[in-house]
Amino acid sequence: MKPSIVAAIGIPLCLLVSCKDESAATKRPSSAAADSSANSTTAAAPISDDDQAAAIAFGKKFEEAVESQDEDYLRKIFDFERIIEDSFAGIELPADFRKGMRHGMQQGRDNAIQNLFASKVHLVEYRSVKGKPGLLFRFRIDGGMDYVEYQISKSGKKDPEWVISDAYTHSMGSFVSDLLRAMVLPVLAESDRSLVEKILSGNPKSAYIENVPKISQMMQLGRNGDPESGKQALEIWKTIPTEVRKAKFAMVAHIFAQSCLLEDIESAGPYLQAIDELEQAYPGDPALALMSIDQNIIRKDYDGARNAIRTLRKSIPDPYLDFYLGYVDLHAEDYESAETRARTFIEIEPEDSEGYEMLLESGFGADQHEVTAEALTKLEADFDMDFSGALTAEGFESFIASEPGKKWIAQRGLSKRSQ
Repeated sequence: MKPSIVAAIGIPLCLLVSCKDESAATKRPSSAAADSSANSTTAAAPISDDDQAAAIAFGKKFEEAVESQDEDYLRKIFDFERIIEDSFAGIELPADFRKGMRHGMQQGRDNAIQNLFASKVHLVEYRSVKGKPGLLFRFRIDGGMDYVEYQISKSGKKDPEWVISDAYTHSMGSFVSDLLRAMVLPVLAESDRSLVEKILSGNPKSAYIENVPKISQMMQLGRNGDPESGKQALEIWKTIPTEVRKAKFAMVAHIFAQSCLLEDIESAGPYLQAIDELEQAYPGDPALALMSIDQNIIRKDYDGARNAIRTLRKSIPDPYLDFYLGYVDLHAEDYESAETRARTFIEIEPEDSEGYEMLLESGFGADQHEVTAEALTKLEADFDMDFSGALTAEGFESFIASEPGKKWIAQRGLSKRSQ
């Protein structure tokens, strides 16, 4: 079946905002970039203080637009023409093909924006991305974490505004422009094989090109996150030639597929092996920095998980990573440390429920009933959460019977009656 241009670019556009659960010099790959081990930032290009301040203001506006779900604004700031130009620099694409790409990217953008609205987005810092102005954001969605670096440029309008012209997703270790290039090649090959060979500098890698649609389908299934999708993705994996499986894009898709089947430590073997294979093939790749955190937690190597976070902290100046160590503490049952990290985060980000959620878990795990009651009270009062299920939930018996538990029940009863 002929691949669809819309389907081909769906994954790269999704990665503009990171759809799932490192700063080094790089040069542009000369062939399909999903095969490469591209890193993120490069030496900074000159930029004035005023432009840097304006870029940071743009980042804050982006953050606010996500929080307020300002879809109209977000639809305006992704510069598809520049992404296409970056993906196919120096190549004259057929006009109809370029038009189809723009149409497909618009559809992909709308899906990406919906993913944005399901995320917690936080501007971390201004930084150079591929030698151009850029912004680093943290994304939190469904309990997962990712970092995305946006390359930004000024629009060509009379009164130029900042727009997003590329993105580097840490969980994938790739730029959107590189992934777009790799995934569009099979579609382009249907109409002009000679042009594809020109793009690949005389090295057509036909087996890779022919299997990119399968890898793309695997990636989509893996991002669904459910066991059935994971099984379907692994069936596709069986049909992919051995030499193509060595491509980084294919290996990451395999990891995502295996993650769908994770139920407990006993079922983690294939998932851990898939990560090990990526590490052996692409040692030091940025995509491994985030994966190794979960990998070590599953193996109950909590010091390894902590070291992975601290290593990430060296390249990402985000205080949130200090708080994130608390999740490792919870797995390691070091509830005192988790409580300390939760309280520190609450002081820094009092309007973020995540600090109180960790406080709740640490108090509950340690049978510190006063801490549990404190967290429950705050989450219900300030974050509109309902914990009435705790009154009868298994494991909460000792808390409910405790003095802090009784006080919490009485207080929430008074609170409900006064509303």
